[in-house]
Amino acid sequence: MSDWFFFYGTLMDQEVLTLVLDRDVRSEELAPAILPDFRRVASPGVVYPRLVEDAASKVTGLALAAPRPRDLVRLAWFEDGEYEPVRNQVLLLDGGLAQAWLFRAFDEVLAADHRLWCPLSWSLHDKPSYLMACPRWMVGCPEPDDDHPFLRRIHEEGPRKAA
Repeated sequence: MSDWFFFYGTLMDQEVLTLVLDRDVRSEELAPAILPDFRRVASPGVVYPRLVEDAASKVTGLALAAPRPRDLVRLAWFEDGEYEPVRNQVLLLDGGLAQAWLFRAFDEVLAADHRLWCPLSWSLHDKPSYLMACPRWMVGCPEPDDDHPFLRRIHEEGPRKAA
């Protein structure tokens, strides 16, 4: 099972994460983390971010420790069609390195804007309507089973140690 999942956009928000995972996430399950060599940017026409590679930048976010199989299925459902799950090294607040899953946008689906995406601005301007839409986006999400493609992939790849 994956040890960490890194969030850099709307899933950093506790209310959004609670709606998507359909459970309360305890504060001890989350750790501040940094994703090196990327920049968090806006994407035209949507209110959530995407990443672009940038060796001179880093992205702050939150890492979820030991996500449950149900969490992983719900995250994959939430991001399906616009993002793909990939692994990347993140720096945890305690200074340790970890391999974490995160979602990277499909370039052909979500274009990268030149503007940075700001979590505070999103929270002030877009969060209320986003929270209202989250339950609708999660309708039809399956319960986890061994046949779920994302869970199969995680089991096949197994946990990785940070370099």
